Amino acid sequence: MLNSELDDEHYTLSIENPEEVIPVEELDSEMQKVIVFDDIKIDSKNMNKIKEYFSLSRNKNCNCIYLTQSYYDVPKYIRRNTKCFILFGGLDNRDIRNITEDHAKGISKSEFKNIYIEATEQPYTFMVIDKNTKYIPEIYRKGFDGFYVP
Repeated sequence: MLNSELDDEHYTLSIENPEEVIPVEELDSEMQKVIVFDDIKIDSKNMNKIKEYFSLSRNKNCNCIYLTQSYYDVPKYIRRNTKCFILFGGLDNRDIRNITEDHAKGISKSEFKNIYIEATEQPYTFMVIDKNTKYIPEIYRKGFDGFYVP
């Protein structure tokens, strides 16, 4: 079922079935959009539509968020085209190992794991990996403003 709502400032579109994902080329490039894909596990046909959002939607004034319980289950294409990761505690060893291998740049793997553990040790706290910057203290953060100082 596809539900939409429009007012003067906001447009909300709820897609309940993966088959209803709107092709990127049909998006209005004038209106700013945030698309949230919430823990979607779907077939390759529909996943290709979602992959397009992570490579082509910036030209359509669109930002994408992909929520998941498992880093490992996210298609590699989406992981590579994501510029910011927010990691909460409770990841299993496989996910921590994969994230470390993909994102521990400029620091050792043990430093990376220690940053993750410290950043997520309290309830509701999280680690940010910001791939938009090359300055190490800004790449790895506890929350949005807790910079890592090597």
